[in-house]
Amino acid sequence: MAQKEYQLIIFSIILCAIVVIPVLGLLVYIVLRYRDKPGNKAPYRPDWDDSKRLEFIWWGIPIIIIGILGFATARTTYDLVDPPEKDVKPLTIEMHL
Repeated sequence: MAQKEYQLIIFSIILCAIVVIPVLGLLVYIVLRYRDKPGNKAPYRPDWDDSKRLEFIWWGIPIIIIGILGFATARTTYDLVDPPEKDVKPLTIEMHL
């Protein structure tokens, strides 16, 4: 059971890194590229307000990743419903107070 949970955690870390690493990279790029400084070559274009293609990408990829992660979590959860071994004597734990 612990091995399956460990694999699920590693899988979720990888999926989250697919989103987090590019976002952090773009944050650094945008901060450095579009900061106000003398000789800034970034064009000032106040007329662009939306891009359907970009919005599809930055909403679509995380939605797909959440769907994959939800499917993997549900599959792992249902795999762990039944005990792994049925012919094993139960473990007795004694507590001394």
